[in-house]
Order: sequence, then structure tokens, then C-alpha cells
Amino acid sequence: MAPETHRIFIALLPNKSPLNEILSQINKLKKSCNYSKLHWVPGENIHLTLDFIGQCNAEQTDNIISKLNTIQFSPFSIQIDRSGTFRKAKALWLGCSENNTNLLRLAEKIQQDCHEFKLRQDNTPYTPHVTIARKFNDDYKDYHFPPITWRVEDFHLMQSISTESGVRYRSLHRFKPLNK
Repeated sequence: MAPETHRIFIALLPNKSPLNEILSQINKLKKSCNYSKLHWVPGENIHLTLDFIGQCNAEQTDNIISKLNTIQFSPFSIQIDRSGTFRKAKALWLGCSENNTNLLRLAEKIQQDCHEFKLRQDNTPYTPHVTIARKFNDDYKDYHFPPITWRVEDFHLMQSISTESGVRYRSLHRFKPLNK
């Protein structure tokens, strides 16, 4: 019998203030746009993906946790200040208009450390974003909103769980800063 696997990824989870601001923008978009058939991401699933791993068994998950526990980073802030879409993935998102060196460095280190655990390698450039809706098939109109400041003080190993009412995410492990 094959060992049980879980679909996992590494992400930033917003604290209360940026989460409330993101949810406020989602509510404004819901009221003001005429996008059809969108599946809005529920508040409890709001996150910014740093790396997607895929299916892992318990031993692989433990190895990932061991590797990621060695990452050194200090808390930093990011600005969520633009919107966009991924046509192929049919996703509507909010993201960063400027490259944040600390965020890119953290994502790159995580991606390097998790490279060996991925079944499928993704060579697309990393675009920091928060998916706010799926099933986006409409013509996109740029959406402007006040910048949202998000203080990054940790990151999480997340499990994606399929349920009858949709996908939900669960934090398996929280990684705190290791200062140099």
C-alpha cells in the first residue's frame, strides 16, 4: 500500500490588518464589477504562495520542514498595490507592483531548498500575488486600490485539503525568523 500523501505549498498568511484590507477590496470588486461566474476565494484561504511543492508523504514533509527551519530571514514589509490576472490559470489576483528584495530572496531560498521534493519543475518567473478569484474568463480591467502594507513575520508549510464545500488550507508548520 502506497504511503498517504498530502498536497502542500509554502505561503505567507496575512495578519488581521492586511487580511481585512484584502477582504475589503474583494467586497468592493464584487459590488462594482460585472465579472461573470467568478469563484471568490474565502477569507480563510487568503495567502501569498512562496512555492508550490505538490504531493508529499509524511517523510518528505518532515524533510521539507527540516530544510526550511534553517532559512535565515528578518521580518519585512511588502506592499500589495496592483491587480492582475493569470489567463491560463484563470485567476484574478492582487500583488506587488515593485520587486521586494526581501520577499524575492525568501521565495528563491525556499524554492532552492524544496527543489528536490517537486515532481514537476516550474520555470515560470515568480510573481508574488494573492489569488482573490478563480474561473476568471472575462476581459480584465485594471483595478486600482490604496496600497495594502503586509508585515511578513513568518511563513507556513500549508496543506491543501479538498472538501465537498471546496478547498481549504491548513498550516502544518510555522517558520519564524532566524536572524543572521
